[in-house]
Amino acid sequence: TVAPVGTAIGNYSAYAVSTNTTTLCSSLSRTQVTVAINKATTTTVLTMSAGSLRYKDYVTLTAVITPQNASGSLSGSVVFKIGTITYGSASVIAVPGAIDGKVQAQVVVQVNELPSTYVATACFTSSNANYEGSTSLNKTLVVTARTATPSTAAASFYNGTVFAWTPGTNSGTATVLLAASLKDNNSPAGDIRAARVTFYYVLSTGALSPITGATNLPVGLVDVSDGTVGTASASVQLSIGSLTSSSWTIAVGVSGGYTNNPNDVQSQAIVTVSKPITTGYIVGGGTISNNSNSAGFLKSNAANNSWYGFNVTYTKSGTNPKGAVWLTFGSWYSPSGQLDTRLHTYRVTSTAISTFNTVTKSSSGYVTATATFTSKANLVEVLENGTIVSIEGGSNLQIVVANNCPMGIQQLAVTLFRKAGGIWFANNWNGTSAVLQQVNNDGSKVFVAGASLCQPARVSMSFQEPALEPVIGYSLSAVVFPNPTSTSFKLHISGNSKEVAEIQVFDLWGHLKNKMKAAGGETVSFGSGYIHGVYFVHIIQGEQKKVIKAIK
Repeated sequence: TVAPVGTAIGNYSAYAVSTNTTTLCSSLSRTQVTVAINKATTTTVLTMSAGSLRYKDYVTLTAVITPQNASGSLSGSVVFKIGTITYGSASVIAVPGAIDGKVQAQVVVQVNELPSTYVATACFTSSNANYEGSTSLNKTLVVTARTATPSTAAASFYNGTVFAWTPGTNSGTATVLLAASLKDNNSPAGDIRAARVTFYYVLSTGALSPITGATNLPVGLVDVSDGTVGTASASVQLSIGSLTSSSWTIAVGVSGGYTNNPNDVQSQAIVTVSKPITTGYIVGGGTISNNSNSAGFLKSNAANNSWYGFNVTYTKSGTNPKGAVWLTFGSWYSPSGQLDTRLHTYRVTSTAISTFNTVTKSSSGYVTATATFTSKANLVEVLENGTIVSIEGGSNLQIVVANNCPMGIQQLAVTLFRKAGGIWFANNWNGTSAVLQQVNNDGSKVFVAGASLCQPARVSMSFQEPALEPVIGYSLSAVVFPNPTSTSFKLHISGNSKEVAEIQVFDLWGHLKNKMKAAGGETVSFGSGYIHGVYFVHIIQGEQKKVIKAIK
């Protein structure tokens, strides 16, 4: 006889009874055996909404549990793990329409594991004493890196120093701050702190060489409430040795929970280091914004900056120009001039400076210096894997630079001509030629013929104090100290007049910076918030007037 077992687990006695009715006296015999009723087994099967996903993506983990028999209602919970980390638990519920007693548990979780391959499991624990628990077979989950993008409007990862002076003409080393800004534009958003940043030198072969002291840097948040934007930085020493100036192409590499392509134009920058310049020497480095006026077969992409670095001077004999020029820009156009679906990275390097001339004009304290130089140059493309592909060698390159001090106007115009006619690239084309364009206000510099940016010690300027008629009977005496200063000034008024003096401070542009009053014998302070430069202090006391030049 086969009968269903509805009794709880345990050990039970079973009897077989035999009755003999063929004899006059009936006899009854009974045989006893022990029957063990064990827990019913279960089988757990784990499924995932994706077998490969990015760090910080969401995944749905589903466990379906099937009992050995459906004589009782299956209940309990499931614990889900990725690797050794528990990612949550859920109670089981009956699968609608299932006739075999199946139940299911499900969680939706955000994967916090860094890129690698992991084992995912689901472990079922039964709350019905008649059923055993079970663990699913291992499932492979591949976690990949999320794509990091630049957080700057200029669409460049690099936002550190682009131009730096050495401490003096006898020093060949400068301290440079390397910095990068990253953003997670993915959906769902992750936490950019899982990224690491390494800065590289880009070698002439296209290979990347890690910069000592700037590898595997942690990324910190700009705003603690926003995990999508972060920065990393390192201060390093860059040496130009006995050279007057030199430039490096620097690449930003992202690793950890995020990734980027360090070979594309968004990831690379040009950093220039120079010794303090002297007359007849031209140096510059930094970025210029691309705009709709870019022209040529490889006209630049407006969403990215172009990077430049240059240094040009004459030989000691004063007869031949020497130096070098570097230029990196991005374009959606292929070397054939055709619009493409891929953003290309192009690099221009001069091979020989052929002409160099400067014109410097000075008027009323303003210095405007303009220089034009031409050279032969090589044009190459940097592929996504870092391979360098030559496009054309010996192309004609013309660059015009201008520096106006103290207005702080620094401009650049670049044209790279094609041997076959036409142009490869121009940054600001007016229809017939490239015209001067202001460089970016991100530390970018253009120095021409010694006219450095608003540094009175290096720029020859003059100021004619107004002629004042002497006043008989008393005199105005005033002094500004310390002068020069790196902090703030003090003005002390003395003389034989107790009349209150009117004091006005102007910068070189004629802008009124301060307006104060002081009586004879009084001392007032000013200038703590001024930028470095030259200022003129006008003091009027009755009929007396005095102008003092102050340098910060």
